Amino acid sequence: MKDNSHTRPWFRSILCALGLAVSTTAVLAVPDLTLGTFDADVGGWGTAWGNATATHDPAQDNTGNSGGACYIYGDFSLDQNTLTVYGCIEGNPWWHPTSANFNMSDYKSLEFDILWDTDVSTLSIGEFNTPPLGGEAGITIWAVDYSDFNDRPTLGTMAVPDGAATGWVHVSIPIDPSISGIDPSKGVVFKKWVPAEQVTAGGIYGFWLDNVVLKGTDAPPPPPTVSIDTPVPGLTFIAASGGQWDRQNIRTVGNGYSWVGAPGPVSYSFDVAKFADNEHAGFQLHMYFVPGTPDATRSDPDWHESDVLMWAIGNNADGSAYSDVRYKTNAPDSNGIFYSDGNLGGADSSTILGTWKITFNQDTSITTTPPNGDEATATLPADVVPLFDKTMQIYVGVVPNDLAALYKLEGGKCMGRPVE
Repeated sequence: MKDNSHTRPWFRSILCALGLAVSTTAVLAVPDLTLGTFDADVGGWGTAWGNATATHDPAQDNTGNSGGACYIYGDFSLDQNTLTVYGCIEGNPWWHPTSANFNMSDYKSLEFDILWDTDVSTLSIGEFNTPPLGGEAGITIWAVDYSDFNDRPTLGTMAVPDGAATGWVHVSIPIDPSISGIDPSKGVVFKKWVPAEQVTAGGIYGFWLDNVVLKGTDAPPPPPTVSIDTPVPGLTFIAASGGQWDRQNIRTVGNGYSWVGAPGPVSYSFDVAKFADNEHAGFQLHMYFVPGTPDATRSDPDWHESDVLMWAIGNNADGSAYSDVRYKTNAPDSNGIFYSDGNLGGADSSTILGTWKITFNQDTSITTTPPNGDEATATLPADVVPLFDKTMQIYVGVVPNDLAALYKLEGGKCMGRPVE
């Protein structure tokens, strides 16, 4: 039976619209959520259990509007649960006037200001953070899990800053969105426990909180601009595999490309039509001359194979270019002498765009010719030549060298004689 099913144009439009709607929702910013600035009262704040109290104090304020702050007071001698003060968007951890809630994982941090009451506190900040006879360090911050407050997942812990003894100090506690049980939520709890020994010893503390805010996510960046560039004919290499030393190569299918023993000069060349921009200096274009039977599963013959001649070309920040002819012998899985005695030098150029050519003559003479025509010559040691007098494959490719840029190669060509 012949199936002539087609997607209707109107259906495709709906799919596109849905895709746009989903992607737009995914990048919307989440605004800050204020749990308390305490301008007139401490609504939504109170004691979950234990002896600590949370009251409004109009005499202290760090918001800047003289509205007041939340004053928390407690006594180690009254209860092992010496601090369990909640701050909710409404009601308390168990009673919810409405079904209002939020996802804690949508917020990147809990922020607030704190000031230590040195007049009332018999405990120093250090003694509160680390009770002399044991207990929880600092203050533990719980999320109020909606709707039954049974899980009480921990967002983090904080030590009261020493500076809070002399002035308001801002505290920021990052929120890990992967913490189990924090969604949905109604607010937070400031919590501390001490053992019976510390209850017996006692100790009074007091501090103010102000501007308790859950920080939302930042607004998304502006959408990218899209433009259509003029296409460049030829082969394009994109260094996008993730590693700064990753090679992106093409290789000849045949293996008859050695210059050794040729009756006349043998040249290999390629044209560069577009290269990495000047801000990405050091981006490498190369030719590898690999004798024998290189491992077809490896993209790094310059490292893996024993004998390699490499012509490497790179760009400079001013738009000019450089090149070097290098070789190594009897050095598998290493750089060998590439970057020492094996460096024969090469031609430089005022531009990287154009035709690059390397010519071998009488086995040992090497001439590199860049786009601006300024040639450079070098000599390959005679004792090295027999290593390249065999089957040979040619690689052409790029290495980003810690960069990510676009390079285009146009009209690459190899000329040589088959090995008989």
